[in-house]
Amino acid sequence: MEQGRKSRSELLKRLALDAGFDRAGVATGLPQAAWEAYEAWLAAGLHGPLGYMAAQREARRSLESLLPGARAVLMVALGYVQQPRREAGRPKIARYALGRDYHKVLRSKLRRVAAAAERE
Repeated sequence: MEQGRKSRSELLKRLALDAGFDRAGVATGLPQAAWEAYEAWLAAGLHGPLGYMAAQREARRSLESLLPGARAVLMVALGYVQQPRREAGRPKIARYALGRDYHKVLRSKLRRVAAAAERE
């Protein structure tokens, strides 16, 4: 890996961690074994009612198919466990549905990473 790419990767990972993500990594492509595992997962119907997972599968095959010109992707992870709130007479609510919508939380943090990267 060239030094410039490595330093950009390290910068992006640091910015992601600074933005509050628990983990961050940079990948330059999808290994064939991962694609085959994804195809098997779809074929087994493990995506359940999420039909878009199968309908958009080709877009997930490579970075180029999803975003022409892309050479790498920043991957992030964020633990999002909410403490359950049980109230007598109220229905039980899944933990992921408690608190702020996790899509909004992730989007906000990713915007901070993008803004910081542009400043760098």
